[in-house]
Amino acid sequence: MNFTHSDASSPLQDTSTPTKMGYRPALDGLRTIAIGLVLAEHTGLELFDGGNSGVIVFFALSGFLITKLMLEEWSATATLDVKAFYGRRTVRIMPAPLVMVTLVFLLSWHIMPDAADRRYLWFELVLTALYIYSLRPILFGDGGLFGARLQADTETYMAHTWSLAIEEHFYLVWPWLLRGMKLPNRNPLLVIRWLVGFAVTVTVLRWVADRFIDPDIVSISLFTFDGFAFGAALAFAIHNNLYDRLRSILRLDVIAVAAGVILLVDLVLRDQWEGGGDPASAPYGYWYITYCALASTALIGHLYDRPDSLWAKLLSLPPIVFIGKLSYSLYLWHVPVQVYISRDRFPDWSLVQIIIVEQVLTFGIAYLSYRFIEMQAAKLRKRFVVKTAH
Repeated sequence: MNFTHSDASSPLQDTSTPTKMGYRPALDGLRTIAIGLVLAEHTGLELFDGGNSGVIVFFALSGFLITKLMLEEWSATATLDVKAFYGRRTVRIMPAPLVMVTLVFLLSWHIMPDAADRRYLWFELVLTALYIYSLRPILFGDGGLFGARLQADTETYMAHTWSLAIEEHFYLVWPWLLRGMKLPNRNPLLVIRWLVGFAVTVTVLRWVADRFIDPDIVSISLFTFDGFAFGAALAFAIHNNLYDRLRSILRLDVIAVAAGVILLVDLVLRDQWEGGGDPASAPYGYWYITYCALASTALIGHLYDRPDSLWAKLLSLPPIVFIGKLSYSLYLWHVPVQVYISRDRFPDWSLVQIIIVEQVLTFGIAYLSYRFIEMQAAKLRKRFVVKTAH
């Protein structure tokens, strides 16, 4: 996602003038970390247990960026053009998934020779295209409203699209809430408290629900919005220059190191922390979502306010930024590729061969998707740019 460059002054000044974000290459670099976590876990190596934390990084980043841009528009126009927002989001996020769904459907007779498995795949493609895959555990999971009728014992090519649905639900609700409640006009400290309170409430509900509800419903359907809330709270703090105390902490290099260590350790050790995958044995239900959301938000704050730090410079290196720009397409295509290039389909291949082929194909297809779908669709975004006075 590209933004116009702001002036060269410090992004956080002790004035009443709202800060403008401009383009921050290190935040694209942060996307590289996020997609790297996801790809690492999905390689199938037992070493990696916690790559889903990469999704939480994406959520916190979305909460921050989307909220900051909406606040900047509000400061310039005293309102928020929700239709233009949806226009920009539509051309940004929808073309590539629709191409993926179409291509998988056209290949479904090959990749799913069994008719029952193929029908289940088509059903998943519909959920993906409608951005409601996150509701699958509620409607069609074990014990779901329609689960007995639609369950199929087959691999899924679309399971990862639950996070796309969650993002879409955030986009559908948050702009209307922000404009309807006129949150930019309210006391920003109060709004920040509301957002943090909401995040804490979600965390508590997730811990309680994990004891009584299907884990899939807890982890992907109802209780994953705290990352967005923490990111949005940081955006309100930065935009309104209410950042002094927090800034003195987030500017420290040790914050970036600690956040990175948390995400890395989670990647390797989460399964042990979470009771070996047994919720009854875990000290906290899906608590990784909370600490990864906080670590992600802290890292965003550091990279935003310290573009001169070692970590920001590393994440701003052109190759890392480039992978970050590919991250959306990498996320879209990596699961279909990895499900197809499996040991069951290619039993004579070693795990190393499988991983190499998967990654090469994933990056190749992702680049084509980025170059010929995302970049071409991005040309339409200018139709939805809100004109403001300078």
